Amino acid sequence: MTNFLMSAFMPKEHALDLKFGYSVEEAYEALGRLDADEREGYHFGILTLDMPYLVIYFLLFSGILVKIWKKKQVVFIPFLIMVFDFFRKYFGIEHA
Repeated sequence: MTNFLMSAFMPKEHALDLKFGYSVEEAYEALGRLDADEREGYHFGILTLDMPYLVIYFLLFSGILVKIWKKKQVVFIPFLIMVFDFFRKYFGIEHA
């Protein structure tokens, strides 16, 4: 669903989140071809469409880890992953 909605904001060849993998050069090339309005649209798309996944994955993996290890302290692992992914997406697009 997110891939479909993300493609509404920009062409697939520019949307890094729609690709399975890409190199640093491909990332710079894709973002370099975007003008200011397209970057703003991409930024908006990432923040509004992709961020709910961070919360869902955090809750899912927290629940799985607590079930497996029977300790609530392990929740920090998916929480840190969620925080790092947020900063990677937010600041990575801002400064690209």
